[in-house]
Amino acid sequence: MTCSQVMRRSLAPYLFAFFVVTSTWANPTDLADWFGRAIATGDGYLFVSEMAGFESPSMVHVYVRGEDQKWVWQDSLHVGGRYGNTIGYGDGVLAVSEGSAVYVFEVDPETDRFVQTGRLESKYAEWFGSALALDDGWLAVGSSQPNGSTRHVHLFRKNREGTWVRRAILEEPGESAASMYGIALAMNQGRLLIGSPGLCTAYLYEYQSDGWGLSATLLCGEMSAESMYGMTLDLRGERAVIGAPRHNSKKGAVVVWQHVGDSGWKKIKVLTPEEDATGSSFGSQVEIQDSLRIVVGFPVFGGIPGVPVRGGLPGGDGDVEKNLRIYAVQDDQDSKPGYTIVPGIVVSGASPVAVDGNLMAIGFPGAAYGEGSAELLEFNGGGWVGGRPRTLLCI
Repeated sequence: MTCSQVMRRSLAPYLFAFFVVTSTWANPTDLADWFGRAIATGDGYLFVSEMAGFESPSMVHVYVRGEDQKWVWQDSLHVGGRYGNTIGYGDGVLAVSEGSAVYVFEVDPETDRFVQTGRLESKYAEWFGSALALDDGWLAVGSSQPNGSTRHVHLFRKNREGTWVRRAILEEPGESAASMYGIALAMNQGRLLIGSPGLCTAYLYEYQSDGWGLSATLLCGEMSAESMYGMTLDLRGERAVIGAPRHNSKKGAVVVWQHVGDSGWKKIKVLTPEEDATGSSFGSQVEIQDSLRIVVGFPVFGGIPGVPVRGGLPGGDGDVEKNLRIYAVQDDQDSKPGYTIVPGIVVSGASPVAVDGNLMAIGFPGAAYGEGSAELLEFNGGGWVGGRPRTLLCI
């Protein structure tokens, strides 16, 4: 297994292998910014958004496996304007938010390339696409009013003619205007998990023959709304994980839930970092790797957002390379779960993390003086492989 790295360096496509092929550099005016702002992966595809450029539009880059299983650039998707702040992928469908609309791309069977098949808008004056989730033909889109007051989650699905249509709009079951309902979404196997950190709550919906209905409310318990429980979350199979990155004076926590047959959803673990550990906002990134393992980000803040901090924080001696952790959580485990670390990786609060099977992708949008980069790691059965040699994919 290898650890790879992708870095955006120009608008003209080229590839070089680290220590192998001579690189070619473009004119600096062609360079774009914040490559790695959002990341998604699945079905052998890797998607990396790039928010803006000096002379280029925002775009989403598509990577696939090439010869020797190396990642190679396939295409760059752009429609003009600033888009790519949020992206999501599932079952052959890529969704990209622009702020006022969400663009949908699907693979053209004739060219084997992604092409735009839809542009979805809200009937309200909202920030549309603040969160995205896709699964089994459904697309969930989070939205909010410009002042952040009212939030909705829109559910789209194709009709028989192949057109994406809105099938439902979900609203906060409570009455709080500051609930932040829908700021985080996860969808899997006919279930939709919606974060509502302003109310310290997450809602679990299930799809039945008559539509989407609320099936469980996953409360934060003794935590307060200041904990931002529900700001991050993930859902896979019978397990849900919910981040509370501001719990305990912003040290952070992650709550693990398990669906137990007729008993419903049960809180089985609350993960917290050591009191003397370097970092804050534990749970800023949460991803379920499999039925046992959970990936948790414990960001190190300092310097430029999205730039990895190495060698310790100013005035501190903490080990900053323990801030991307893999916890093994069993549903019948009484003791505190142990964790391993992803070697050589230091995430910040602006680093998106995506996990799909044996692939992990991490964005560093502020790296390389704002150009941005993304790290790729692969799971070898015992851990995530890091270190060198690395393959750099540039465009």
